[in-house]
Amino acid sequence: MCKVYATICRPLLKQIKNSAEGNIVLDCSTDKVYEVLKQAQQVGMMSDYHSYLITSLDLHTINLDEFRYGGTNITGFRLVNEKILNEVVHQWSIEEKGVLRSANLTTINTETALMYDAVHLFAKALHDLDTSQQIDIHPLSCDGQNTWQHGFSLINYMKIVEMKGLTNVIKFDHQGFRSDFMLDIVQLSADGIRKIGTWNSTMNEGINFNKTSSQKQQEIESNLKNKSLIVTTKLDSKLITYQRMWNIMTSTTPSVFTSTIAEGVERVIEGKGNYAFLMESTTIKYVTERNCELTQIGGMLNTKYYGIATPSSKITKVDSEKKLC
Repeated sequence: MCKVYATICRPLLKQIKNSAEGNIVLDCSTDKVYEVLKQAQQVGMMSDYHSYLITSLDLHTINLDEFRYGGTNITGFRLVNEKILNEVVHQWSIEEKGVLRSANLTTINTETALMYDAVHLFAKALHDLDTSQQIDIHPLSCDGQNTWQHGFSLINYMKIVEMKGLTNVIKFDHQGFRSDFMLDIVQLSADGIRKIGTWNSTMNEGINFNKTSSQKQQEIESNLKNKSLIVTTKLDSKLITYQRMWNIMTSTTPSVFTSTIAEGVERVIEGKGNYAFLMESTTIKYVTERNCELTQIGGMLNTKYYGIATPSSKITKVDSEKKLC
């Protein structure tokens, strides 16, 4: 997200923080990644709730030790194959005895690996061309108009050559573009940068993660270890209103509670508008229809349904007052 100088990213990071956005794509040059992440840490954006996707293919060359234990998800891509790199360095040491080779994954960036692969691809294509036909070499000037007669043949050979290099399988399509390449998906952990999956341009499903369910569970448990969780909830407005009413009722002196409904109705009549009695809606309707001094104030607090069940053998008659006997 920062395609400008890292020194002016702090205001932008603060805006992102205020927006409560947790998933961030960081698109900047490799030498600016650490500085941007450092500023994100300073403004409080390096927590368990933040995830950063780094677009640079050289994330493996950046020292991220400072962020290893923060719980922030920092993920990126890598084109350099670590296994092949180690094999190449080991081969160098064998061929050149006495020469100490210190090259490793943290010191080889993507541009260097591509240059290495390009030279080897050119050498292999030139060798294959030389075995198929006689190659004549003549001095040519870059400023002149003369071309090398084997130039197009060499280019065609480079297009059809397939080999494995520091950047995995090297293969080109008929237009000369890199094809069938693979990227490692890497993620920062407490142990440093580690591979968690691959992305293959030839696979329909795209990403293939190599984490097992047990490993994911262990990571979740590790992230939650020694941490306090605060659970919050939003109370319903009706519940809050009812709670306030209850607090007032229980603290009023003399007590507003009665032993029976009849006693409550009588207290309403005697209160002359200074006392209200809560009862279920059916009873309120029955009482107010028979006493003109009483009325219902407001609507119902809640709704509950009920029924009366009785064995049919117990119902013998309905008298003139509509009572069940």
